[in-house]
Amino acid sequence: NTDSSGRYHSNWLDMMYSRLLIARQLLKEDGGNRKFILVQLPEITDEKSEAYKAGYKKISDITIERNKRVIENIKKEQKDNKGLFDDKKLKLGFKVYKPAKSNFPRVDFQPDPDISEDENVELLKKYIKEKEATLEFKLNQNYIFDEVLLKNGFMLNYKLEEVKGFTKNKVYKANDEYKECLICLDDSIDEKTLSELELYKEKLFICLERALDTTKKYLLGDKLIAF
Repeated sequence: NTDSSGRYHSNWLDMMYSRLLIARQLLKEDGGNRKFILVQLPEITDEKSEAYKAGYKKISDITIERNKRVIENIKKEQKDNKGLFDDKKLKLGFKVYKPAKSNFPRVDFQPDPDISEDENVELLKKYIKEKEATLEFKLNQNYIFDEVLLKNGFMLNYKLEEVKGFTKNKVYKANDEYKECLICLDDSIDEKTLSELELYKEKLFICLERALDTTKKYLLGDKLIAF
């Protein structure tokens, strides 16, 4: 609405209110167990708006802040015994995802027709080595977990916890409502880890392609997925 309409923002509030009522009723029906995905375009806010001045440069920034405030409000209501879900212990929280390039380099190597096959093989090895050097697994390991597990069919709300008992590598258990696996993103899988994996031989094991040599891949067999 415009300022001259005399109902600045009120129509927008009316639209939001009806949605909030529906959301409240849906949550009440299943006791707060509902999971959902919210999609919001990163539309730029007006530079003259109060939201922009407050630091919310995109509409999606406002959405994130609203979610945070809703969660804090629910926590306060629960503490004061005035909540929608009585004294039920709720799991509150959310994750934010955005479109991004893969954390794994594209294979766009093209052999040179003017040189020998052996020379092309050496060029390919050099290309792979340079590409691998650009990966930032140590800095962005959470993003790597997300990408690898989502590509293997895990849900967005998967859980991840370190498995105790592995002495040479950090191995994690990932699971959601439907599946489970072990995953390790270390640069190299130690032989001791292969022995320790014998206790989990029925579970799928995911690791980096470069972390294994041919022998280790053979020993892991069909329970291995290497990226």
